[in-house]
Amino acid sequence: MECDAKLTKLKIEMEREVAEWKTKAEEKKIEKAAGEWKLEKELLEKQLSMARAQMDENKKMCDSLRSAIDKTTKNSNAEEAQDQAQLHEVNKNLSATLERMEKRSQVLEQKVERLKRFQKMIKCSSTLQCKVPTRHASRV
Repeated sequence: MECDAKLTKLKIEMEREVAEWKTKAEEKKIEKAAGEWKLEKELLEKQLSMARAQMDENKKMCDSLRSAIDKTTKNSNAEEAQDQAQLHEVNKNLSATLERMEKRSQVLEQKVERLKRFQKMIKCSSTLQCKVPTRHASRV
């Protein structure tokens, strides 16, 4: 009996130790899982803060680009109006120059026509002179 009592006592003690080991193993698993979760949480928090910083930076860049586009648009409108005025002035000057050149061309064409008539007249008169005998020419 004494042996049975000792065996029972040893059995109970062994069961307690096994239960303690199981609880310790479960606690270690829980601690390990908690540690992994904690690391994952820290990693996700870092990623979140980096994403927020990137988003803020992108927003600043977008704002600066938008303001640059607005300035460019305003400047281009003013420049466009100035360019239009310059083009109008150049167009007027070129039109006036073209008109003067056309008048000069007409004058030159008239001179060419007169010259052709004069040359034809000279040619005709020299042919007439050649056809008339020289003795008749001296009488005249």
